[in-house]
Amino acid sequence: MASYLASYIPAFKSILPQSSPSVAALPEIGDVAPAPVGSIDLTHGNGTPTLVAFVRHCGCPFAEKEVQLLGAESRKHEKLHVVIVQHSDEATSKQWFEDVG
Repeated sequence: MASYLASYIPAFKSILPQSSPSVAALPEIGDVAPAPVGSIDLTHGNGTPTLVAFVRHCGCPFAEKEVQLLGAESRKHEKLHVVIVQHSDEATSKQWFEDVG
């Protein structure tokens, strides 16, 4: 019984955000657009299609499913470049993408 209940722990943990990034101040009229935190290459592949997906936080079951589906499509269509944008810090995101697939 204990191992059965323990099998649900990952599901419960997935509901909670894995990180809490700091939020920037709201922009004012005339402010310069912020520079990206990492490098995002939307020109990857010399004109091949790029799909940009915005997902929720690491650990969100809906985001996890979406990332899995996008990964499957990316593997089926090798010319498709997928960029996933979400609001956890970079280290947490990388680990989560490795865990999720």
